[in-house]
Amino acid sequence: MPDSILIICSYCGVGCNLELQLDDNGIPGKSSASGRNETLNDKYLCVEGFFIHELVTSKERPTHPLVRKRGKLVKATWDEATGKVGEVCLFKQSDEFEIAKCRLQI
Repeated sequence: MPDSILIICSYCGVGCNLELQLDDNGIPGKSSASGRNETLNDKYLCVEGFFIHELVTSKERPTHPLVRKRGKLVKATWDEATGKVGEVCLFKQSDEFEIAKCRLQI
């Protein structure tokens, strides 16, 4: 088992390069900048990136898709959840790219 894994931080849209240190069971216990991208975040992390390992291991992290029914979030299948996304998104395609405009209810 590796001692660490390289990831792209998903906390915000910047996409910083991180390295997650793994314990003996493969559970992330510490995050650090990987230094793989000098122009983006080099060896520096924001506070969110520094604590990203806590998001990954949180007991409150969703482990299945949720959809809103009658104003409440309920467990759903992946087919149901992706179908719901298809209902609220309008996709426009061209030869070069695809744009999705979504009306999301949070």
